[in-house]
Amino acid sequence: MSGWVRHGALQRREDLGTPEFTSELKEKIVGGVLEEAHGDSVDELAARRDAMLSALLSVRAEHDPLGPRSAAAGRPEKEGS
Repeated sequence: MSGWVRHGALQRREDLGTPEFTSELKEKIVGGVLEEAHGDSVDELAARRDAMLSALLSVRAEHDPLGPRSAAAGRPEKEGS
C-alpha cells in the first residue's frame, strides 16, 4: 500500500495540478451534487447513508469468520484516555 501511495496516488494528484476555484467551477460542483442528490434533502441523504452502513455491518457480522469487532480493536489506547 505504501508503494501505491508513494508512486501511484501522489503522482496522480500532482498530475491534476491546482485548479482555479472560479465561480464557474463552484457552480459546476454544486450542480453536480444537486443532480446526484435527486432532490433529496440532507436529512434524507443521511438516512439513506445510515441505512446502507447498517446493512453493510449486518452482512459483515453474519459472514466475518472472526465475528464482529469494534473499530478500535487492535489499536493501542491513546494516552490520557
